[in-house]
Amino acid sequence: STPENGRPPVRPAPPTAAHSPSVMRDFGIGCQILRALGLSSLNLLTNSATDLPGLEAFGLSIAKRIPISPAFPDYRNPKP
Repeated sequence: STPENGRPPVRPAPPTAAHSPSVMRDFGIGCQILRALGLSSLNLLTNSATDLPGLEAFGLSIAKRIPISPAFPDYRNPKP
């Protein structure tokens, strides 16, 4: 059935998609790059509360989660 707004319902991704081998491999490579750059404590820009398992294994930690603004101002056309 269609909700009141006329759009089809949004279906979440299957729970295993976030932890598929290719996603976890990319995650691990990204962690290694961040450590190679000397990072250990991260401020994460996200609107998601998803846990990031395994960061500690790479010597990384989330210091702060910062929500992403839903709309960004257009700096090219400032209003007077």
